[in-house]
Amino acid sequence: MKKTLVALAALAAVGTASAQSSVTLYGILDVGLSSYTTETPAGDVRNTGLSDGNTAFSRLGFRGVESLGGGLNAKFQLEIGLNANDGTNSITTNTNNTAAGAIAAGPLVFGRIATVGIGGSWGEVRLGREIHPGYFIHGVYDPFAAVGVAAALSSVQAIDAFIFTGAQLRFSNGIAYQLPPNLGGVYGAIIYAPSEAASNSVVAGNRDGDGEGLGARLGYSSGPFDISVGYTTVKASVPVAVTVGDANGAPAGGAGRSADRTNFLIGASYDFGVVKLQGIYSRLEADSFRFTNRDLENDTFQIGVTVPFGPQHVFKASLARSESSGQNTEETSKFGIGYEYRLSKRTALYAQYARTSNSNGGVIGVGPLPTNQGTALNNQGATGFLPAGSVTRPNGDASGFDLGIRHAF
Repeated sequence: MKKTLVALAALAAVGTASAQSSVTLYGILDVGLSSYTTETPAGDVRNTGLSDGNTAFSRLGFRGVESLGGGLNAKFQLEIGLNANDGTNSITTNTNNTAAGAIAAGPLVFGRIATVGIGGSWGEVRLGREIHPGYFIHGVYDPFAAVGVAAALSSVQAIDAFIFTGAQLRFSNGIAYQLPPNLGGVYGAIIYAPSEAASNSVVAGNRDGDGEGLGARLGYSSGPFDISVGYTTVKASVPVAVTVGDANGAPAGGAGRSADRTNFLIGASYDFGVVKLQGIYSRLEADSFRFTNRDLENDTFQIGVTVPFGPQHVFKASLARSESSGQNTEETSKFGIGYEYRLSKRTALYAQYARTSNSNGGVIGVGPLPTNQGTALNNQGATGFLPAGSVTRPNGDASGFDLGIRHAF
């Protein structure tokens, strides 16, 4: 059960009181044992160790609301990402959504969410850092919530593309609006992050508008049926000469080449009671993908099922296929299977397994994804578990499993 801290108690400590405000402390701790095996040019590489966030990323958060009268409410949310296996912060790079204009690197204290806003019967407006709505589709319609060894292949592809912009899951400096919940099953949200690159910037690699981001999601839910579409785009540019993988690089010291990223998604689910069917289609377009002078288009399809057996047992499975064109013609297939034993509403044991198979030069493994900068990240940020073989040899295979425990409070 979540612990609710009534603001009356906190205010009383300073001699004031308000029965109209409350703050909630909440969190998730998810730690497991993971082992991944990857076919590399040097042979099979196996890495085994404690991992974090295999079914839900560990976090600690604070959520507050104050009634302002007349149906208005002021709200805030602060959320820290954790590596519960070693106690470190799981999001370690501070960014302003640009490739060339990142703020000095360092741990983000509330790197998952940091927003303040106001809401009423007309909806809610929030300012700050949070997940862009389009990304939710990866998690909502993936039986594995786009985390862990069996994470949605569409999410893995999007992370690989957007990580260069610094906005793979979240926008900093965002202005968000969320529709009210009384629209007959229609729901949606939109977020805009203005550019922080100076107009007519003289900094090599910056373009006017670098870092500008837009994300949106619009959906409809009725009974067992749910469907939504999502869209995310970030404006960015390669800050230096582009020579990796292409001899025709951009001039050094110039504005570089466009590195804009766009992701369109559609997801749907239908809950038959005995089984929940889920599906995702993702269309990704990336300029100057992986620091080259060539663009990429990627289409990913995924179908999955969640099967409950009574209140304690849950079975999950998914199949995905990804095909690229443009910069490369990589193809990847991924299979995932999992089981949860729910000891209570807050605590569960889990086991999950996944395997990827690559062709046409594909190199996607099942471990944390290496970024364009050459360091390994998972779908959210640096982790204490960094398999050396998270990328396969061209046309190689990879497999792995997670065993662990998750507790929510």
